Amino acid sequence: SGGSDLQVKGFPKSYVAPKFNYVAPIASDPNFETLKPIYIDPYWVLSLEMDQWDAHVTPMLENFERSIQFTFPDAVPEYDIFDITGWEPANEEIMIATRNIFTKFENILDISFDESNVSKATNVIALSISNQDTTAGFSYFPNNFF
Repeated sequence: SGGSDLQVKGFPKSYVAPKFNYVAPIASDPNFETLKPIYIDPYWVLSLEMDQWDAHVTPMLENFERSIQFTFPDAVPEYDIFDITGWEPANEEIMIATRNIFTKFENILDISFDESNVSKATNVIALSISNQDTTAGFSYFPNNFF
């Protein structure tokens, strides 16, 4: 209406759609991501890394065939040298979440996590609860020494 040669869709009547002629590449572009900046770990990630992790973690993983064990002890671990107050065994929700998290880690990392009933051994993560007001829990990295 109004004498305009524009169609309802917004294109003039003389518009001709382009012909489809896309050909998928058969090789990778040699310049793909050449200008992409190098990823730098943010400080909050670096702050979570232990000192000299490669000197400790790599030998431990190699000594235990890339397998870490975990357990949910029923009593306060005997090996803990600190006075623990407020220790409680892990509840069912923690156990389910732990198993799910370790399964996801196995899918990402080249490590297996195997549940065990033995907490007094090397290379075992023992999971429990702390009901202290100022502490959410205790943790020790699994290692070859304790």
